[in-house]
This record gives sequence, structure tokens and C-alpha cells, in this order.
Amino acid sequence: MNLEDEEHEEPIVKEKKRKKNKNDSNNHEKLIEEIMNTKIVESLIEKEFVSKVNDCCKALENEEFMVFLKMIKEDEKLKNKIFDHKGESFRNMVDFEETSLNFFLTELNDKHNYTKIKNNNFDLSFRQLKNQTTLRFEKSLDIPIVDLLSLIYEVEFYPKWFPFNSYSKCIKQPGKAKKVVYLINSIPVISDRDFFIYGFGVNRIKENNTIMLICRSINNDSVIFAEELRNKSNKKYIRGDIYIFGFEIKLVSDKKVHVKGLVNIDPKIEFIPQWLINKVSQKVFYFYYYFLVR
Repeated sequence: MNLEDEEHEEPIVKEKKRKKNKNDSNNHEKLIEEIMNTKIVESLIEKEFVSKVNDCCKALENEEFMVFLKMIKEDEKLKNKIFDHKGESFRNMVDFEETSLNFFLTELNDKHNYTKIKNNNFDLSFRQLKNQTTLRFEKSLDIPIVDLLSLIYEVEFYPKWFPFNSYSKCIKQPGKAKKVVYLINSIPVISDRDFFIYGFGVNRIKENNTIMLICRSINNDSVIFAEELRNKSNKKYIRGDIYIFGFEIKLVSDKKVHVKGLVNIDPKIEFIPQWLINKVSQKVFYFYYYFLVR
């Protein structure tokens, strides 16, 4: 149709065309608007996800491990993103720490079948199940939390103040509150035992005003620090197993803490006599009394 034909069109036809063009224009505008809105939403979602990743990494950096676990359990996409970025070794480390943490909290809250050990300074008890011995204690201490953490953190000085410890060395430090440690303990009557352990801190100050310090033996089933484990494998000592060794330290004030602790250990002795349990317990908790209470 040429211009002359268009000029002679009936008015009703012209009106229909005008409306059609207007509708087409409106549809295009709506489509553009929908596309823009979709992009805005996608952008907001992406920004929110990036914020989640940042918060997750910040929780890790601050040793807020339980916050980190909660975040990745609530968001599978976030979990996969973090693990894919940090790699398989990091995933194995998280699995090891989570298992150790859950075991520690279970043992800490399970007070069944314990026998009280007479002690004027601590709430002290033990439990014997097959070859495993668990010692637990609880005590409020008039000591700044920094002093207590320093005693535990300075691994190389353990032989100076930990009972029966004859050698202690930090093999690796994967984080500011994480250490791989090799220990040799010389207990009377029995031959020396060595231990290869991984210890880490959990910051729960924001949640319930506590800090947890947790240690656990590394072995071939742990899938972590395999090279370091091979380097420390020898037949000179009997390798003991620390199933869990940890503290929950509650900050009461600037100069007071409440400490709950336990150690669950298999020293690789077929039968542990009661007198040896008592002697080790007295020695260990004399240390806590002498250095922390006095």
C-alpha cells in the first residue's frame, strides 16, 4: 500500500491501525520492563549470595565454626560454592572438625556411669569403658581468659608444665587457632606413648559467651595431614589414641572463667589398674590447681 492509498483509507481502518501500533509499542515496553525487572532481581539475588559467601568466610576467619556450619547446612548452593573453591582437603578438614566437635559436645553432656574422684579443688570424675578412659572436670577459676588460652596455645612449653609430657612440638599451623601437634608422654611403669593430634578453637562468644578448644588424634582413617602423619610414624613408641580432649571455657568476667573439660583416651593398655587411673588423675588435676587456681 502506497501513501496515496493510505490517505484514502476509511477513518475506522486508520483507527484500528493506530491502536494496533500503540498496542505493539506497549507490548514492547512491557517486554523490556520485564527483562529489566528480571535482571534487577537476578542482580539482587547475586548480591545477596555474594554477601552470604562473605559472611561465611568471615565466620571461618573468626573461628566461629558453628556459625559457619549452620550457614552451609541451610544453603546447599553456598556449601558447594565454598567447598568447590577451597578444595577437597578443606572439605576433609571440615568433616574432621565437625565430627570432633559433635563427639566433644556429646561426651561433655553425657554424665552417666562416671565415678567421682575425691578432690577438694575440682568437680572430678572418670569413666572406664573397655580400654577407653574418660576423665572430666569442672571448675570456676579466677584467671583472665587470655592467660588460660596462652597456657594451652604454647605447645612447645608443655613439657615444663603438663604432667608426664616429655616432648611436644607444633608440626603445622593451618590457621590462627589450629595446630597439628606431636607429643610424647612418659607415664610410670608403662613404656612411652606418642600422640599425633590436631587441635582447633571454636569461638562462641557471640552465641553463649564460650570458647571451645578441641583436640583429637590423627590416624590413617582421618584423611587429613597424611604426609605429616607418615613423617611421624615410627616403631620406637606405642601410638596412643586421643579420641577427644577438650575444654569449654565460659567467660564470666575479665578475670574469671568457668571451665568444663574432658579427655577420652585409649593409651593402648590391655588393662588399666585403678591405682594408675587415680595417679594420673591426681597428677593432671594437680597441674590445673597449681597453675590455674593458685
